[in-house]
Amino acid sequence: MDAFGHADAARVLVLSSALACLVTFALNPRGLDGTHGAKVFAGGVRQLVTPALILIGAWVLSSTLSALDASAVIAGLLAERMPVGLFPVAAVFSGAIFGDHCSPLSDTTIVSSISCGIEPLEHVRTQLPYALLAAVAAALIGFLPAGFGVPAWLLLPAGFGALALLPAILRAGRVA
Repeated sequence: MDAFGHADAARVLVLSSALACLVTFALNPRGLDGTHGAKVFAGGVRQLVTPALILIGAWVLSSTLSALDASAVIAGLLAERMPVGLFPVAAVFSGAIFGDHCSPLSDTTIVSSISCGIEPLEHVRTQLPYALLAAVAAALIGFLPAGFGVPAWLLLPAGFGALALLPAILRAGRVA
């Protein structure tokens, strides 16, 4: 754990990526279509410029919000204006899965959109209905009742049952 915790991950990723590029270029100096490897490499780099700039912008925004201690400011503003039972619901929107699916600045959204050949906002648009459905179900059946003291052993089966019945409910809604 200490080795991973003290590793310079950014440096390792950059060096391993550079090494992979060199090995690939050396093993395949001509592209599959007969073009020179440098031309193919330059085309790949050109495709990654926009996603790299989006990620850099996200990292700058994240570090700025951390430096400004924005989370403490927001918590302070909400602490006296929001019932304590509602606090667990905020966990739905700060969760990694929901954020990854609904943010065009997420690294996984950017990588997924690149691999699909679409813009990050288009990828978010396709994922948003599913992520919102899961978030609403988690909020209404899980986090909100849990915030007001309903035990998890009741909420987990209720959530599972509601999600299991969801396809039948949606089919009935289409027929009506």
